[in-house]
Amino acid sequence: MAYNKANDLPDIQNDVLTSDTSANSKISKLNQLKTSAKRITKAINELNDKLGAAQESAASATTEAAAAKDEVVGMKTEVQNMVTEIVTKKITEVVVSNGIQNDEFACENNQTVFSLTKTPADKNNILFYINGIKYPKTDYCYHEDSNTIEWLNAVKNDQRPNAFSLKDTDSVSAIYMS
Repeated sequence: MAYNKANDLPDIQNDVLTSDTSANSKISKLNQLKTSAKRITKAINELNDKLGAAQESAASATTEAAAAKDEVVGMKTEVQNMVTEIVTKKITEVVVSNGIQNDEFACENNQTVFSLTKTPADKNNILFYINGIKYPKTDYCYHEDSNTIEWLNAVKNDQRPNAFSLKDTDSVSAIYMS
């Protein structure tokens, strides 16, 4: 029979608090106290069992949490490695498939038009460099048309104060996706 706090606690309190001092009452009281002691012992044992089960459950949960954490850390590392591998593979595919073009031009004095080796996939994403300086695609720097780039910032009748004409010593290049 399990300890039931709602039923057993009032019985224990009645057994302890009875004030009758007769011999029969004392014997009765002694029997009641023994019964109460048994009930109390049973309640303590049940509480100890529950506490032990709770401790085992907590220890198990802690072990499982540590294992889960280790698994998550392992998976995180695995995912990072997979992402790195995929990105590296895709970059390699793009470069190997000649998707990225780097056209370097032998420049002549006053040259303004440069022919690209391939057709750009997106003509708005051409990177145009002169002597290592990237120039923005604007109405006054350069213009692209199909497979050519036209340098617009050349000196023409002093219309542009910062304009300059290219020389045969200038380094000109274009980077783009084809």
